[in-house]
Amino acid sequence: MPVKNSYIFLIALFWFIPGAVAQQFNTLFWMQGIPQSNYVNPALIPQARYHAGMPALSSLHFNASNRGFAIGDIVRRNELDETYWDTEGLLHVLDDHNLYQANVSVEWFSFGFRNDANYFSFKLSEKINYHMAYPPDLVRLVLDGNDGFGGPVNTGAFSGFEMDHMHFREFGISFSREVSPFFSLGLRGRALFGIRSQRTDRAAFELVADPSGEGMLLHTEVSVNHASSRSLGLLEDRQFRFIPEYELNEFRANFKNLGAALDLGFVLRPPGKFFLAVSILDLGFIDWKDGVENYLISGSSGFDGIDPEQFFSSYFISNMEHFLNGLPDHFQVSMAQSGYRTLMAPKVFGSVGMAFSERHQLALLSRSMIYGGRLYPSYTFSYNVKPSHATGLSLAYSVANQNYANIGLGMHANLGPFQFYVVGDNVLGFIIPNHVQWNSLQLGFNWVFGYRPVTEDPVYTW
Repeated sequence: MPVKNSYIFLIALFWFIPGAVAQQFNTLFWMQGIPQSNYVNPALIPQARYHAGMPALSSLHFNASNRGFAIGDIVRRNELDETYWDTEGLLHVLDDHNLYQANVSVEWFSFGFRNDANYFSFKLSEKINYHMAYPPDLVRLVLDGNDGFGGPVNTGAFSGFEMDHMHFREFGISFSREVSPFFSLGLRGRALFGIRSQRTDRAAFELVADPSGEGMLLHTEVSVNHASSRSLGLLEDRQFRFIPEYELNEFRANFKNLGAALDLGFVLRPPGKFFLAVSILDLGFIDWKDGVENYLISGSSGFDGIDPEQFFSSYFISNMEHFLNGLPDHFQVSMAQSGYRTLMAPKVFGSVGMAFSERHQLALLSRSMIYGGRLYPSYTFSYNVKPSHATGLSLAYSVANQNYANIGLGMHANLGPFQFYVVGDNVLGFIIPNHVQWNSLQLGFNWVFGYRPVTEDPVYTW
């Protein structure tokens, strides 16, 4: 297949495939005209006294980011305007610790209401989360095989690889209270119902000398946990399917794969123009007990690497399936059936800002995600304005994934009680996807009632 076609497919895979694709919400944080802004900090009370989300349409969220490389770092053009794969260029830009993460979520229904100084909200949503942390030498091994390490002197550093994929349903209840005109607290509890999961419990790779004296062998000891109603089938005669089809019974609430999560936050608005907000999200876990398979893949074998042009072609899925089907021919594969627990990836938000008037404010936001024992930060500077009582706009600039090309835009408009909103954390991701490392979009429709005017509160409430 021509490189150009492979290039187009790789962009699509990198940004838009849900099965291969955590929530950002940076631009949304201070857009309190949108009820879903309460999800970023449960202490932030929306302006609407009552709201109800359009069923299955109140919040559609897509996010993908890569703290490692952009598509343009591996697919380049030469002086003849020909596209080629620059594997050495890719290895040069990789950090010691890289993270690919993605998420898709759909909110089935939501509603909330304000009672004096208290605010209550409820939601039911479906989420797919994917994380993969990887060291640069593992990428070199995949691309170049054993020969990319120059013999026993350089045996590579492969520690730090971790992968998990979760599909789950959550029901959340939140409570917020304005303790005083200057201080608010919020708490959200969420019940989680697991649908599918794949997670590496251990992933050790090592290059060892071939006893025959003919180069190096790849020694692996990888433990993979899997849970769903469909078996992966690595030890069965049938063809392995990388993304098995869903069965109808998988979408029913599964009370065997249960979990819980907690979100909390506070907002401080002392007299004057400055304010502070802090929140911690996704303190939680899921215990997987139904349809569980635990695979241990171990042993030593030669590995020649892959041809990226062929592997990342339109036949990527079948290539991956063929690769995994061949594992038992090269390594020892054993299976057990024991329940396991996956932890959510906690996120910490901290923001300071200044309100110039009831309608204009500037804010600086720090967002840090904890995954695999490491901290992955991002920073966002935003300008928020309310052109009218029924509209709100936000312009944001972010530094994320060691990348500076991140421009966010957000807006909401109320046509009577009907509200439409759209928020993108990096609109450049849809314009120049080969040069960015983060793409995020959230949109939805709500019914909103009882908007409080901005002059009602003696401090600047958004």
